Amino acid sequence: MSERAIGTSIDPNALGGLLTLFGALAVPQVFAEKAIFGRKTTITITALIFVAILLTFSRGAFLALAAAIAYVALLRYRKLIPLGIGAVALLFVLPFTQAYVVRLVQGLTFFDFANTDLASQMRLGEFRDAWALISRYPLFGVGFAGSPDLDLYLGVANVYLSIAQQMGFMGLLAFIAIIVTTFGYAFLQRDLFKNAPLLDPIWLGLHAAVIAGLAAGLFDHYLFNTEFHHTVTAFWLFLGLAVAATRLGIETANS
Repeated sequence: MSERAIGTSIDPNALGGLLTLFGALAVPQVFAEKAIFGRKTTITITALIFVAILLTFSRGAFLALAAAIAYVALLRYRKLIPLGIGAVALLFVLPFTQAYVVRLVQGLTFFDFANTDLASQMRLGEFRDAWALISRYPLFGVGFAGSPDLDLYLGVANVYLSIAQQMGFMGLLAFIAIIVTTFGYAFLQRDLFKNAPLLDPIWLGLHAAVIAGLAAGLFDHYLFNTEFHHTVTAFWLFLGLAVAATRLGIETANS
C-alpha cells in the first residue's frame, strides 16, 4: 500500500473521517439549483475533497462517504444513484486505484480471520475485549480514566462500543436519543425545504455529514476520543448546525 495522507491530523483515518464530513456537506451543493460558490467552484472543491479521501486509504471514510451520498440520493437527488454506481465501477477497473480496491476487499473479509489484514484482525480482538468490559460495567461504564481491571483495556475502533465502555448503556442510549431527535425533527419539517433552494442543500448536506460521521463510527473511534479533539468538535458542530438549519427553515417558512 502507498504512503497514506495524514495532513495535520497525524492519523490517516482521522483525516479521512474529517474530510468525509465536509465531502458530505459539499455533495448536495453540486446538484443544487443555487450553489453557494457557483457550480464550477463547487465541483472543483468537491472533487479535491474526494481525491484527498482516496489518498488517506481509509476504508471507513470511503464507506462513510458512500453512506452519506446514498442518503442524499434517496432523500432528494436520485440522479446520484447511477453516478454513484458508475464511480464505484471506475474505482474497480482503473489501474491506479487497484491498491485501494485491494485494501477495501481485505476489509470486507472482516470475519474471515485467516484472510483478512492485520488491522481488521486487531479490530476483531478489540471488539471481543470491549464487549467483555461492557458486560462487567454495563450501566454507567468505567469512565474516561482507564479500565479498572488489569486483564482488560479501554479502547476500541468503534464509536458505539467506546461510548458503552466509558459511559455504559445509559450513555449510549443518551447518544442515540440525541441522534433520533435530530433526524426526527428534520424529517417532520422536510417539506419546508423543497421551496427553499438556497437553504435546502445546506440543510441536506449537514444531515448527510452527520450520517457520514455515524457510519464512520462503525469503523473507528476518532469521533469519540479525547486525543482527536478536532474530529470530535467537527462532528458535534455539524450536528448542532443541522438542528439550527432545521429551525431556520421553520422560521423562514413562517416569516
